[in-house]
Amino acid sequence: MKIDYKQLFEFQYWFTPNPGVLSDPTTIAAAIFFGLFIAARVALAFSPKFSPATLDRPGTLLTGKVTTYLVTMGIVGYLLLFFAYQMVAFLSMRFLFLVWALGAVLWAYWIWHFAAIDVVRMRGDIQKKEQLGKYTLKK
Repeated sequence: MKIDYKQLFEFQYWFTPNPGVLSDPTTIAAAIFFGLFIAARVALAFSPKFSPATLDRPGTLLTGKVTTYLVTMGIVGYLLLFFAYQMVAFLSMRFLFLVWALGAVLWAYWIWHFAAIDVVRMRGDIQKKEQLGKYTLKK
């Protein structure tokens, strides 16, 4: 199977309302790829390291953001795959897969930013509060 890379730079390739049938290997690969998002969410749910009982407040917030990301991206990916497989006009455009990928990358960046900056700041604030708590009166 030879891929024509020139067509990837054509407007009509990405925005045609009826792009045609997906090939079986493409459908299977996309189903596995989107399924990995759901499987990662299930694995995260059953992991004792990421249970809410073992995490502090910032860790719980981060885990919530990651699980929401995984489930949402998996379901939206399966919806796009369903529309493409059923050849639904306008909802099966190839451009929507690019929008999905861009959204996935941006959302992953925001989660990373939250983990790298906000969680560290939150944990520092909690530590400062605990240190100041030694010197204040408690009710």
